[in-house]
Amino acid sequence: MKLKNQVAIVTGAGRNIGRGIALALADGGAAVVVNARSNLEVAQAVAEEIARAGGKALAVTADVADAAAVDAAAEAAARELGPADVLVTSAGLIPNTEAIMDMDLAAHDRMWRVNYDGTVHACRSFGRQMIARKRGAIVTLG
Repeated sequence: MKLKNQVAIVTGAGRNIGRGIALALADGGAAVVVNARSNLEVAQAVAEEIARAGGKALAVTADVADAAAVDAAAEAAARELGPADVLVTSAGLIPNTEAIMDMDLAAHDRMWRVNYDGTVHACRSFGRQMIARKRGAIVTLG
């Protein structure tokens, strides 16, 4: 990957698939915005791992289900590292593994707000930066 001088944002980057993607983008040369929902320590740990490997990263917290929080994270990322070149939406929940009659409807609603609305919020917030510069790439995971 030739990502030198590019800024990549990864939602859900605190662990698992998102963490792996953040590390791979950094290894490819991108400065990475590591987003975790509410645990700044988790995001900072990934950002520090990137920095120890010689990369550049910024840890941010934003609940992707909250459009205003994602807008604020996009603005902070642009101030610190520059506008978005790459967005990977990896934040997601899988709460309802039980039978439909037994499922927790509040958890099911939260899943939709994170998995669907969160993807839309991230695409809009960071996509605006890409549109303004007429370049960028968005990858959504589901």
